[in-house]
Amino acid sequence: MKIIETFAELNNFVKKLDNTKNLIAIDTETSSLNPIEAQLVGIGFCLGNKFDDLYYVPTGHQTTNNSIKQLNLEVVLNALKNWLENPKKMKTLQNCKFDRQIFYNHGIDLKGVVFDTLLADYVLNNQEKHGLNEISLREFGYKPKSFKETIGKLKNFSFVDIKEASIYCGYDVFLTRKISELLLNKVETNNKLSKVLFDIELPLEPVLSQMENSGIRIDIPYLNQLSDELKESLLEIEKKVFDLAGKNFNLASPKQLGEILFEELDLDKKKSRKTKTGWSTDAAVLDKLSDEHKIIPLLIEHRTSANY
Repeated sequence: MKIIETFAELNNFVKKLDNTKNLIAIDTETSSLNPIEAQLVGIGFCLGNKFDDLYYVPTGHQTTNNSIKQLNLEVVLNALKNWLENPKKMKTLQNCKFDRQIFYNHGIDLKGVVFDTLLADYVLNNQEKHGLNEISLREFGYKPKSFKETIGKLKNFSFVDIKEASIYCGYDVFLTRKISELLLNKVETNNKLSKVLFDIELPLEPVLSQMENSGIRIDIPYLNQLSDELKESLLEIEKKVFDLAGKNFNLASPKQLGEILFEELDLDKKKSRKTKTGWSTDAAVLDKLSDEHKIIPLLIEHRTSANY
């Protein structure tokens, strides 16, 4: 793995980036996991499947070991800006939204992102955890050193030794590229999942990133009006429910609702089950009872609108 220490090395590396037609994995190392507060500490790259294809550019380490030099952050970003913003240069990242925000904080509009291992794994394995370590363990049986383990008792990543940081980041970008190749093959064999990833998730990622950076405008008067309309609608539903039940009760109370449905209205108890507080009235139970009484659709509508 090569650590970029001099301006000459940086220029040669940028030329190599420009001449590489392969998919390139990149990763930012920062002082915080909050992109708004984070300071850029270093950037890792993986250009291929060999050890010599790994590069680390340190920019903000605060270590006492001065044996490895660091270039000025502005110099590094100015040199990389054209490549990072080139939509024709194919890039892959793990959780691109974070890195995009980091670059955006420094005036760089990241383009050319054709794959995101986190999003791809979410589409393929939505019941699993989608951290890089978890994906690596699941796919390769290998779990690299974690972010927390690398920092240890240090204040943040900027205090990690540059050599150690380069190894950590090297694993990240190498695994990101390997996992990208693996998951891409899996996604492409499923036309529906492929559309979800490439037509929805990936195009949406920069939009969400921009929203998180800039915030969103809220029409407060309209939301207040909508709230008032919803309250009126809920009151109308409640009145209809009380008329059908023959009495008023707390719709949000499973115990009281269970008594109304299964004791007073005598609905089919076989479609429910006993709990510690009484008869279950969860969504599955109400769904089973939907054709048994006029009160059930009203209860479902009320629960959906009130979100309880």
